[in-house]
Amino acid sequence: MKHMKYTALIRTYNSFPLVADVIAALRAQAVPPEKIVAVDSNSCTEQRLALNGICDEVIDYPNEPFNYSKAINIGIAACDTEYVLIISSHVVLTDPYLISYGINHIQLEGGDRCLGCCFNQGGDTTKTYGVSRVDKKSFSLQLGLSNSCAFLKKQYILDRPFREDVFSAEDQEWAAYYLRQRDAMFFSFHSIYVKYLNPNVNELKTLNEFISMAYFTHRELRGPKYIVPRLGRSLLALVRNRPERAKYHFEMAKELFLANFRKPVRRSSYFQKPESLDPPHPKLPDNIRFNADAKA
Repeated sequence: MKHMKYTALIRTYNSFPLVADVIAALRAQAVPPEKIVAVDSNSCTEQRLALNGICDEVIDYPNEPFNYSKAINIGIAACDTEYVLIISSHVVLTDPYLISYGINHIQLEGGDRCLGCCFNQGGDTTKTYGVSRVDKKSFSLQLGLSNSCAFLKKQYILDRPFREDVFSAEDQEWAAYYLRQRDAMFFSFHSIYVKYLNPNVNELKTLNEFISMAYFTHRELRGPKYIVPRLGRSLLALVRNRPERAKYHFEMAKELFLANFRKPVRRSSYFQKPESLDPPHPKLPDNIRFNADAKA
């Protein structure tokens, strides 16, 4: 296996202690990153200083509303390697060979049009990973690119940066462009050794992702097949005296319908930043250890 040099790029905001586990797992990879870069969005002083201690470079996001695409584009400018691993501050790789598996597939089966690969939580418990080859025919709502952990060729991002008007699911829009317009492909890995530990997942995040995909990537989401069931679920929630759920489903149906007529404009942020300087984050469970002896 030829050694592919890569930079790990992490977007952070008061992400300790979990980001320390993320970085420790990256440095424990059989093929570790040449450099770890964080794009930090106004973390408190203590956490910002702590980041300096575990990253090779920390870049401050501008003093403006946060945009995920812009954070990636800013970070890419600091990456000097051929590949970049875009990884969230809440994704822990507990098998040190996962990046190696991705590199092997890129080298053996990828070809010139290969964007790279991504790693997702899930898969078969009897083996280390499952992998799918994704192209314009197989790309779908169920099988897409996830930049929660994506190993990508940097030049493709430089040639066509992530669009900053895409407020959520920017990874899907970016991949869709290359798959549909440039006949590219990538590999999607699923593994139980990818731990997605996002403490801030909520309904607004899901709402933003569906609205974004409906307009920018997957037009089928704008149709009756998806809108009518949402309206039905909204009515059912009302009958069950669950007004907040009813409101959520109705808002989803409304926004999907309106995506047929106008471009949605929403903020990327999907959670309220806490006032506390030390917000809670989930720690890696004690029974999870880096899987040094995993076999496919």
